[in-house]
Amino acid sequence: MEDSRVLKIAAHTIEKRDNGQDGVLFLPMPEQQHWDYNPAHKPRLLYDRIVARVNFTDDGSEFTVQQQRMLFLAWPLSMAFESMMPTKVLGMAIGPGESGKTSLFRNVGRILIGPDFEVVSLLQDQKGEEDFWINLAHSFFLTYDNVDQVIRWLPDALAQVATGIRRSKRQLHTTSQLHRTKISCVLAVTARTPTGSLRREDVAGRTLVFTMKPPEEKRAEFDIQDEILRLRDDLMSDYAGMVQQALTVPLAEVEVSDPGMRMADFARVATRIGKGLGEEMGAITDEVVSRIRLSQYRFATEEGSLTTLLGIWLSRDQTRSSGGMDLGDVSNAGRKVTTRELLVELNAIAKEFDIRLRFNTPEGLGRPLKNMRSALSHHFSITNGHNKKGNFWSFEPLSESRESEC
Repeated sequence: MEDSRVLKIAAHTIEKRDNGQDGVLFLPMPEQQHWDYNPAHKPRLLYDRIVARVNFTDDGSEFTVQQQRMLFLAWPLSMAFESMMPTKVLGMAIGPGESGKTSLFRNVGRILIGPDFEVVSLLQDQKGEEDFWINLAHSFFLTYDNVDQVIRWLPDALAQVATGIRRSKRQLHTTSQLHRTKISCVLAVTARTPTGSLRREDVAGRTLVFTMKPPEEKRAEFDIQDEILRLRDDLMSDYAGMVQQALTVPLAEVEVSDPGMRMADFARVATRIGKGLGEEMGAITDEVVSRIRLSQYRFATEEGSLTTLLGIWLSRDQTRSSGGMDLGDVSNAGRKVTTRELLVELNAIAKEFDIRLRFNTPEGLGRPLKNMRSALSHHFSITNGHNKKGNFWSFEPLSESRESEC
C-alpha cells in the first residue's frame, strides 16, 4: 500500500487505513515498495496477465496444465492468510533450461514485494547455511535459483522452514543470552534436475511441484518486468479482491477433498480460495487438492535409484544353499531380509545395471527406507519388523489395481 498506510480486507469491504490504526503494526520489509489500491481494477488481471501465460506442462506431473494454473494462483493468495498457516508450503519449479522457472517466482516477488525483488543462489558450505537463515529471517518471500546439487544441510533446513520453526542462537559476545527469531518466510526453489536434497520425503511432503517446458515464443524479460511495473497497482488490487472473495466463504463451509494430507493448513486455505472464486474454480481446486499427495509421492520417488533397484530386486529370485547344497530358489517378494543383506543384493544389481546407489552402509540404507516408507508404499507393500537375525524388511509388489488407486 501507500507509505504508512495498509489495506484492511473484510468479507464485504476493502478500506485504506493508517498503519497501526487497528492495533496491528506492519513493519517494512527489505525491497518492499508501496502500491496504491484501485477499486476499479480489471477483474482476473492477475490470472490473465501472469498465471495463464506460464508454460506449465502435464508431462511428468500429476496435474493438468489447468490444475497447475489454479494451484499457482492459490499459492501466492494463500500467503495473505498467514495466521491460518503456521506451517509453510514450499514452491518448486522444475523443468529444462529456458522454461521460465526463474521468471515464474521472480514475477511473484516483483508483484508482492516490488520491482527490485530478485532471486538468489545457494552456497553449499557452512557460510551458505548461515546466509540461508539470515535471508529467511528478513524476508517475506524468497526464491533460491538452480538448486541442482546435493547440499548436506538443505533437507533439514527446508523441513524446518516448512514447519514454521522459531530459530534460536546464542547472542554474539555473550555467554548465555539467547536470541530467538520466528521464521515466517515463504520459500521457493527452482531446479533442472532435483537431487535428493529436494526429494527427501518430509521435504517433498510440504512441496507444491510445478512442471514447466520451454515456450514456443519467448518473451523478453525486460518486457515482462516492464508490464509488471506498469500494472502492479492493478495486479495487487486484483490480488486483494480475490482475498476478499475468499473471505466471503465461512470456514464452516470449507470441506477439504483430502483432509489427511500433510499440508492440511494450505489445503483448507486453497479450498476456501477456490470456493470464493466461483463454482468452476472451486471444482478445479478440489481436484488439485485431492491430487497433491500423489504429486508429492511421485516427486519423492521418481528417478530414484532406490525405487528402481527395489523393483528389479523384487522381480528376481534368490538361490538358497546350505552346507554346499543347492536348496532351490526363493522369491524376493515377501522374503524377510536384514538391511545388511538387502544392501549387498541391491549393490550387486546396481553394478549390473550401472545404477548409482548412494548408500554404502546398512545404516545408510535403513534411514531412507524409513524416511521414504510412505512414498515407497505407493509402489510396494512394505513390512518392517524384528526377528532372531535382527531388524528385517519385506517387500511385495502392489497389484496394478491397487497401485492405480494409490
